[in-house]
Amino acid sequence: LMEAIAATFAASAAAGGTAAAAGTAAVATGILGTGISWGTALSIANAGLSIFGALNQGASLSRQSEMEEFNARQEMIRGQEEGNRIRENLLRTLAAQNAAYGASGVDTGSGTPVNVAEETKAAADRELEVSRANAVIRAASRRNSASALASDSTGAMVGGFARAGFSLLDQFERQRKIG
Repeated sequence: LMEAIAATFAASAAAGGTAAAAGTAAVATGILGTGISWGTALSIANAGLSIFGALNQGASLSRQSEMEEFNARQEMIRGQEEGNRIRENLLRTLAAQNAAYGASGVDTGSGTPVNVAEETKAAADRELEVSRANAVIRAASRRNSASALASDSTGAMVGGFARAGFSLLDQFERQRKIG
């Protein structure tokens, strides 16, 4: 039976690409050789696996948090690109208006052409402000998500270590009651 437990932990280590499960198996194998009960050995193994799982979950959540931070920066870049597109459209529109007025022989320095240009600029400014605000909101949402994931990462690791500790304490308490 001990060989089967050791083989299971070794397979976990190979599948997970980490030495934590293999180390747990080695500890459990060594402990059983010292006359410690199966229950104690299994509690130690369980604690090792809890820590192993907590570390993996914490690392995964941490990577997700980093990706959300990257996505927040990307949102701001997309917002800047959108602002550039709005400015380019404004310049094309103003140029087209001036060309049309000039071709018609209209004075572009006063009257209706000036009013139309001002309205065109005001509309572009409003669109630019909305675009900036939307980019800031999207980036803030990504940053909030990153912060939550980072917190979850810490919680997963603390919880895993706590479960491992309580598992061992529970086993030692049972052993103490047995004598």
